[in-house]
Amino acid sequence: MSFLNPIWLWGLTGLLLPVAIHLLSRKEGNVIRLGSVRHVVDSTSASFSSIRLNEIWLLLVRCLLLLFIIFFLSGLYFSFESRDDKKWLVVEKGLERDNDFMPLIDSLRDQGYELRHLYAGFPLVDDGSELNGSINYWLLAQTLQAEAVAQAVVLSNNYLRNFSGQRVSLPDNVQWIAKNPTQQEFAMAAIDMGNVIWKRTGSSNALKTHFSTKVSDNGQTAVPADTLLITLVSDNEYEYDKEIMLAALQVIQQNAPFIFVISDVSVSDYNPVRKADWVIWLSDRKPEVRDLPIIAYNNTEITNDRIVFEQVMPTYWRLNARLNEGIALNSHLVIRLSEILLPVGKFSESVEVNDRRVLPEQAAWSVTGQVSERKATSIPGNQNVYWMVLIFFTLIVERLLALKRNQ
Repeated sequence: MSFLNPIWLWGLTGLLLPVAIHLLSRKEGNVIRLGSVRHVVDSTSASFSSIRLNEIWLLLVRCLLLLFIIFFLSGLYFSFESRDDKKWLVVEKGLERDNDFMPLIDSLRDQGYELRHLYAGFPLVDDGSELNGSINYWLLAQTLQAEAVAQAVVLSNNYLRNFSGQRVSLPDNVQWIAKNPTQQEFAMAAIDMGNVIWKRTGSSNALKTHFSTKVSDNGQTAVPADTLLITLVSDNEYEYDKEIMLAALQVIQQNAPFIFVISDVSVSDYNPVRKADWVIWLSDRKPEVRDLPIIAYNNTEITNDRIVFEQVMPTYWRLNARLNEGIALNSHLVIRLSEILLPVGKFSESVEVNDRRVLPEQAAWSVTGQVSERKATSIPGNQNVYWMVLIFFTLIVERLLALKRNQ
């Protein structure tokens, strides 16, 4: 039982008012109807003038009504949450064997802390449960707040990728300790381009993740490069546009782990059933493409010439401008074209696993609206309804009893 606004408890002194009113009140006597007052004389006995309580039940109802109003204003609420003396040491997968944390883990376990994984359900580390899938630090912090745990110490990596959703405050019963990651170098891919080896490496630390690409001719282990079949369809009046497009594709070819097989055909020679991964259409004629990804220029459909490539449908990109050197440079033609043509998920899994960027502690947790305050305001917010119902029904009972007793 707790009070949000205990200053209103001074209102309990107001209980003296209904008591004083009842002490000073006089109950009216019974009315006796007489046909004549000729023989009625004053009583010779002294009139009753002592102070005494009357209408005890009505007094109790009025005091109860005032008491409910004071409890409502003072924010009285009952917390049914049972928080026992359990203490948890919650660690992210892999950190239970970390050399930096081992002394702390041993010390806390000696103090009675249960060792659990920072994962949905908080399974015991000794259970050997399979932990597959990603985690969300903010969601787990909210879940940990709801657990019946007196104190929880969390050891985590604070990786940026594991913060998702709305930022929350750190619960009062949780102490969050983050590990400062070291820099890690990792190999993403080694691809055999035929005459050279294309090698992509990455480097990640707490602040940033960056990548580098090297092309060498040594005989290291590599996988064959994937092939992209590109059909470039154009009219004679789009000859210059075609040359710009071919130059952009050549630049992408030199820096991407793919082998481009480009077929340059005219509109009249194009076969709609020809196999291709992409079709680039440079003509005023409507594209004759069947169920293939396409980049097409169509002068009649241009709505925004400030956007060179506009996605109309999942597999249809519209080219909104005729190509020349100025358009290619100002619109970053090579970069935008590579984003469209190249598969985006080829290295994403390797990048995500090795990304060491972290969210600093001052940015990880909200400093406004602490969890304890949100708990205190949410609980009485629900119980206020019950106080209002009690006040309403008590008022009805008081009015009915007062009407019946003529008070």
